[in-house]
Amino acid sequence: MDSSAVSYIAADLLKPQGTVLTTFSHVPLFVKEIQSDKEQHRRILDETPLITEVANASGNINPILLSSEKQSIVQGMVEAMNVCNAPSHGSANLYWVYDIYKTTSQEKFGTLLSGEGGNGSISFAGTDYLLPFNLASLILHPYQFLRTQIAKRIGKKYFNKYLNKRRDVVDSLEKYVSNIFLNQSVLDAYNIKEDIAKNDKEIYRHISDVQEIKELFIDFYYLRSLRGAVCGHYYGFELRDPCTDLDLMEYFFSIPNEAFFDDHYNNRMLVKRMMSGKIPDKVLFEKEKVCKVLTYHIE
Repeated sequence: MDSSAVSYIAADLLKPQGTVLTTFSHVPLFVKEIQSDKEQHRRILDETPLITEVANASGNINPILLSSEKQSIVQGMVEAMNVCNAPSHGSANLYWVYDIYKTTSQEKFGTLLSGEGGNGSISFAGTDYLLPFNLASLILHPYQFLRTQIAKRIGKKYFNKYLNKRRDVVDSLEKYVSNIFLNQSVLDAYNIKEDIAKNDKEIYRHISDVQEIKELFIDFYYLRSLRGAVCGHYYGFELRDPCTDLDLMEYFFSIPNEAFFDDHYNNRMLVKRMMSGKIPDKVLFEKEKVCKVLTYHIE
């Protein structure tokens, strides 16, 4: 939704100039093989229909689909090392990310726009168990109300550690960081494992105020901005994310948690309301999980 919103608005701003927005999107080469994985079969891997919906609704978008068939996962890792002089998070995806960057440079575009920061602004998911009492939600969905705003609130507050252990697909934070930092000296130098054990830290921790989650985006997107600057310098274009604009982020901190929900407990409602009547409902209200972030560019 984020990159679709950025693309639609950018294309709309270009219409008076008579300039068409070119977009680059990755489409996996081996969709059937990936979907054979039981964890992946319910995800949308090929977003071509959704991309087409947005392009048709805009009328001013030229979508280019990249399969990255000439790139390999190892090449992506090596490319990241060359660009950033350090390993990068999500290394298995870097081959298609850097393919977009290289294609942008080869096509001599001056600016690349992305919407990956939207999770921390326009499409923030909100925190359902911290919602204030809403009579309409109670009447429309009494079971969901009891489950989310009563049981979940109590469980998160008093039994969060136990609930984390019950998550079959989530490892402990200690195991997670041990897999990330291949060099043991980094873990030792900063006493990372000791800090996790001493302060009882977990991947999914109890949040008592939605502002705590929002503040996490400051550090997160600061690092993303630094990476974006490095990539832009390396490939010779500006990499921008309108979703992390300073004024937008400051306004985001003032928006109450309930603004991101409707009376039916649907979340990410800010961007859905904002882009209603512009981006097709099929894109805005898609229920299946999309595997990646689409990245777009504009000259």
